Amino acid sequence: MRESEAELNRICSHKDSYGRCLGVRATTSDRCLAHLDPRSLEAALSELHPGSSIDLSGVRIDAELLTAIKAACQDANGHAIFGAAKFMQAHFTEDAIFEEVLFRGAVTFIRATFSGSALFILSEFEGDVQFDDAEVRGSLEVYNSVFEQRASFARARISKDCSFELTKFHGPVSLAGLNCEDGGRSSRVEFAEQVTFAGATYGQDCRFLETSFHKRADFMNMSFRGVAYFDHARFDDEAHFMGAQFGELASFSHTKFCKDAVFYNALFKREVVCNDMRVEGKVSFAGSRFERASQIGPMFTEGLEFDESSFDSPIQIEATCAYVRGIRAHFESRATLRFHGASSVILDGATFGGPTSISGGPHSVLASLRDLDASTLVLANVDLTRCQFAGSFNLDKLRLDSGIRFPVPPGGFHRGLVLPFVWRWSRRQMLAEECAWRSCQKKSSGWTTPKFVHRDADQLEPDQIIELYRALRKAREDAKDEPGAADFYYGEMEMRRKAKSTPLSEQFILWLYWVTSGYGLRSSRALAIFAIVVALASMALASVGFAAGGHSYLAAPQSWRDCLLYALSSTLSLEVKLASLPDNLTTWGQGIRLALRLFGPLLLGLAFLAIRGRVRR
Repeated sequence: MRESEAELNRICSHKDSYGRCLGVRATTSDRCLAHLDPRSLEAALSELHPGSSIDLSGVRIDAELLTAIKAACQDANGHAIFGAAKFMQAHFTEDAIFEEVLFRGAVTFIRATFSGSALFILSEFEGDVQFDDAEVRGSLEVYNSVFEQRASFARARISKDCSFELTKFHGPVSLAGLNCEDGGRSSRVEFAEQVTFAGATYGQDCRFLETSFHKRADFMNMSFRGVAYFDHARFDDEAHFMGAQFGELASFSHTKFCKDAVFYNALFKREVVCNDMRVEGKVSFAGSRFERASQIGPMFTEGLEFDESSFDSPIQIEATCAYVRGIRAHFESRATLRFHGASSVILDGATFGGPTSISGGPHSVLASLRDLDASTLVLANVDLTRCQFAGSFNLDKLRLDSGIRFPVPPGGFHRGLVLPFVWRWSRRQMLAEECAWRSCQKKSSGWTTPKFVHRDADQLEPDQIIELYRALRKAREDAKDEPGAADFYYGEMEMRRKAKSTPLSEQFILWLYWVTSGYGLRSSRALAIFAIVVALASMALASVGFAAGGHSYLAAPQSWRDCLLYALSSTLSLEVKLASLPDNLTTWGQGIRLALRLFGPLLLGLAFLAIRGRVRR
């Protein structure tokens, strides 16, 4: 009861048809400054001097009264100086102009009402400033002013423009819940400490041109109903736009982020402009939705993330970055993705509703394409040396354009405690999954496990790798790339030969096929075997191939050179009569000639097929 009585004793005693005035009494009267007669007002103002603290809470202040109060606190230079200033629930009936005013203490405008505009021009606030829940029916304009301590405009309602220009905030700033029905400008403003716009709403265009944010900037759940300009702004710490909504154009041209720029679950209803946007940390659009954006970038960033984001219209994304991650991203229509210099691009589980091209530069590495539909994908100028395809389907429709790089087997000769103890690997394009599998086998010399992004994923076995090779081989064949298809066919046959599900008899046949001609793809191997067969047959014919004195069971040694010519002619099914050789063959000789006529054309045919597969386009 005593507290309520004390409050009543501080309230103006004036009553009118609207009820009792809620203004704080002047120190020399039982009424507030607004209801004093001229003589009493003059007496009350005479007690003020530069640096005086004032309490005008609940007072109705018109332009004349505000001018008189400022004049009472002017120094010799004509500048109004206040100590602590309380305007809590005050009602400014006209434009409130604070020009070249110095506030040395805390300033409170909590729940104050401005029938006109509130203007702070060349003003300085040395203490905390509270503008919470204030209502400005005109514009709030702060020009070339300085806030030394904390400033809060939380839940303030501005009917027109909300402008901060050429202003410096040295303490934390809160504009959380700010509702600006019209536009806003923050040109060349400097925020030295953390600033938050969480939940704020701008009904029209909002500009943060050339604004500097030295500490964390929080725009979480902010609503930009008009155009949002952040051109040439600078963020020295993290910038958070989580849940923000951009109703019109969102422009970040020439904006610099010295740390992360986070746009989790943001909504972009129109275009996004990121020309020359530079982010030294990462840019994350995870969970965001782009309804009509046609282009994002070009931007420069450490990392680009758009996990579970959705793009409802044709989109082009271009970035120069260290890594890209778009896990379970959804592209409703056509997409063009260009990532320059990215050492790791991950698009696992992404869905593509239209033709999608993914391209990069000399060092762009596509690290993972797992669990997606590749039927509309086109890859160009990307490194696939450690790309994982496990779980993806329609790989046979994947289009591989120029500049694609696959892993290759280790070069040179290798030794081990496995027959034949010294070996070398055939040069070919292969899949990273096979490289990982071979690095764990007995002949692992020279093989290294690729640095997969999914290190915890189960290693694929040959039975599973076969399907990947088969699908990619078909994709190469459909693109009329016979040499590329041949490499994938070689890998497919290798995995068939090594697969546990392949019967032993088939494994033996595949082994012979591999030894004699590299699955019909290695002409040098087939020609080498052909030369060995002809040489051995020639030596055998020279020793036991020709009969002596017409007896088929008795052999007579002959010239090796003549037998070599005879073996070659037999291989080619040509009847060459040499006067130096007998006409009759021994039983062994007939068997050798039969073998030459059978295996010689076969080996030559395999060599021809291998050559044709390499030169055919």
